[in-house]
Amino acid sequence: MNLSIPSSIFAHGHPSAATPAELSPTQAAALERLRENVRSVPVTVLLGGVGAGKTTLLNRLIEEFGGIRIACRDVLQAAEGANHPAYEEGLHRVVDAALDKADIVFVEDLDLFCFTNKFAMAYPRPYYLNTTLQALLETARAKGKRLVFTVTDRLKLVPQLDGRAVFLPLGALTPDDYSFFLERNLGVERARQLDVKRIFSFASKLSVYQLNEVCALIRDDAAANDQTVLDLLDTRMLSSNVSLGEVAKVDFSNLKGFKEIAEKLQTFIVNPMMFDSRFADLGLMPKKGILLYGPPGTGKTSVGRALAHRMKGKFFMIDGTIFSESPDSFYPKVRNVFDQAKLSTPSVIFIDDADVLMQSERVHGLNRYLLTMLDGLETETAGKVAVILTAMDPNQMPAALLRAGRVELWLETKLPDARARQEILDSNLAKLPERLGAYDVERVKAATEGFNAADISRVVADVKALYVADVIRDIKPATLDSYFDRAAEEIRRTKELIASAQAGTLETSEPRGNFYGPKSRKRVDQTVV
Repeated sequence: MNLSIPSSIFAHGHPSAATPAELSPTQAAALERLRENVRSVPVTVLLGGVGAGKTTLLNRLIEEFGGIRIACRDVLQAAEGANHPAYEEGLHRVVDAALDKADIVFVEDLDLFCFTNKFAMAYPRPYYLNTTLQALLETARAKGKRLVFTVTDRLKLVPQLDGRAVFLPLGALTPDDYSFFLERNLGVERARQLDVKRIFSFASKLSVYQLNEVCALIRDDAAANDQTVLDLLDTRMLSSNVSLGEVAKVDFSNLKGFKEIAEKLQTFIVNPMMFDSRFADLGLMPKKGILLYGPPGTGKTSVGRALAHRMKGKFFMIDGTIFSESPDSFYPKVRNVFDQAKLSTPSVIFIDDADVLMQSERVHGLNRYLLTMLDGLETETAGKVAVILTAMDPNQMPAALLRAGRVELWLETKLPDARARQEILDSNLAKLPERLGAYDVERVKAATEGFNAADISRVVADVKALYVADVIRDIKPATLDSYFDRAAEEIRRTKELIASAQAGTLETSEPRGNFYGPKSRKRVDQTVV
């Protein structure tokens, strides 16, 4: 096999003629620790998020100490021409050659190669990278050389570095770092007109890339202010797994009968997340776990929709769409939701129909997995992620999940009382066009007695459907009151059928029989034909 070594990598050891990039306070502190490590430690791993400035720090070290920097493209080029994937061979060739020519070798994004080798089941030689990395560590020590790796995700690494390297976290960006990058991009005078603490409070996990991008977006807008920056972050920089264009537009003011729930969510979730910079001395923190429980159709999902539009890029959903995934991909998707929410703090994770998910035999251990995820939110960096779970029956929820400290706020959605039902009716009836005629409000109220908000919306929708059906068949439309009576009666009948089915007492006109018996088989065959 002929794996070539890119000659370009050996040019990395020469200092750049360009002026070295200035460093933010966090980057400068990390550089000082790196200097100490490079002087005395054989193997260093620099941990930092995407866009945190790891390459910038390596370039500064090369300016001071010399050495060779190996990027992903160098390894890929070294593996070109092989008749099978040979990333680990490419890595070994370029690093081994670099160790012959320089005292310090810097290798970028090692976790990407480890991830391919560790988790790609189709990779022909899984775990062979372990041997490659072990050999490189032994070579560096034998020759008295230094290896410095940069890594974004430590969990993706192979275990050869554990106990053999010093792991050095670059550190999360602070308000002072935000000020540094805003001033560098916008100029000191203009940057100081922005409330950096408010911006940091709204989105404390931005990368250097994102800060530079938002500055580029407002650079030519002289009227841009704090709110402009927050809006840009919310709509362009922060990534939710919910497309608001596909979520019905709901505002808390539109949720009739939800005043108390809306106030508590505002008090214990929205305010600590959105306005904590104004009350920094109080150390406001949102409730970590919230249980929203109540019978079907009482508005639990509507609360989620309202929160989605309120939080925008800071709202994440776990529902049946993720649950429909194969068990192998379910947990990685759930983990990804939590990871993305942590990057967008402060944020909300909304788990719809949690009691149903917990009881499913299709995905085993979900309750234990969520316990781990919730406990992981107790750290300072993830402390502003709130998890809202909805349930029709809290009795079906695992007791360990509901214990104090995990679910701190219980909110019950109930059937609307007379006043709330009147408000819901008024809101729905106001949407009816005049062409449908007049109706008796009191009669409609009586017909919908005991209905929830979803039932009332269905009644109004069915009234319109009945009217259209008559018009299409050239039948003189009936009075609107009669349509309301028919629609309400049908929905009431459906609710009774559902209750009977849930209780196991529903009787059908045909005997159930054996699904595989002659009668059932005949029906199946006819359907296929």
